[in-house]
Amino acid sequence: MTGATRQRRLRQRQRDGLAVFRIEANAFELSDALVAAGWLAQWDADDHAAIAAALDRAIRHLVAGQ
Repeated sequence: MTGATRQRRLRQRQRDGLAVFRIEANAFELSDALVAAGWLAQWDADDHAAIAAALDRAIRHLVAGQ
């Protein structure tokens, strides 16, 4: 991805009121918690992209107050 593309994406996120957060967490504990809460299927517990998507859904749900 070029610098210009990253900058465009950043500006679009800012316009949309979004932010990107980088977190450090134990991958096994995180995937186990997401599976236990029903956000992640057990067979996806090793898939980084699936964990990220499940975490995104869980946080959006939490923020929405549902």
